[in-house]
Amino acid sequence: MQNTAVYLIGFAGTGKYTIAKELAKLDDFKLVHNHLVNDVIFDVVQEFEKDAPEEIWEQIAKVRNIMLETIEKHADKELNYIFTNELTNKRSSDRELFRKIENIFNLRNSDFYPVKLIIDKEEHKKRLESKERKLSHKISDGKYADSLSNVELLEVKNKNLIEINVSNLSAENAAKEIMKEIKERKCQ
Repeated sequence: MQNTAVYLIGFAGTGKYTIAKELAKLDDFKLVHNHLVNDVIFDVVQEFEKDAPEEIWEQIAKVRNIMLETIEKHADKELNYIFTNELTNKRSSDRELFRKIENIFNLRNSDFYPVKLIIDKEEHKKRLESKERKLSHKISDGKYADSLSNVELLEVKNKNLIEINVSNLSAENAAKEIMKEIKERKCQ
C-alpha cells in the first residue's frame, strides 16, 4: 500500500492508539497519534487533557500545524499515515481539524479513509479505567463515558468512511477488519 491515510476517530478510551499500532504492523504506516502531538506540550507543563486551559490547547494546535505543514510540503508522497483523534460535533475546531487533514491528503492525491470507532458504554468505561491509561496523560475516569451521553462523534461526509464497532474486538482484530475494508475498497 502506498500514499494512503487512515484517520481513526473515536472517544478517549476507545482504543484508537492501540488499534493504530496494530494497523501499523499490517503495512508500512507512519503513526501520528494525538498524544504524539499533545504530549510535546503536556510533558513540559504537567497538565492533563481534562484539566488543560484553552491556552495549552492553543499551543498544541501550533505543534500540530507545524507537523501537518511538514507532511504537506516535505513528506514523500509514497508514505502512508495513520492519524488518531477524538473529534466530536460539539467543537467547531474538530470539524476544522478534520477538514485540514482531509485537504492535505487530497492535495497529496492520497487514498484517505476516515474510520469512526464506535463502542458500547460499559466496555468504554472498562477501557477508560485501565492501568495503562492511568500511567499516561490520558483520561482514565470511567465517568467520562457518562459525560458523553449527549455528545456524538464528528459527522463525517466522505465516500471512504468506515464505521466499526470495537466493543467486542481486540485491537488486532479491529485493525484486521479496517485493513480488510480498505483493501476491498481499493479493489473497486
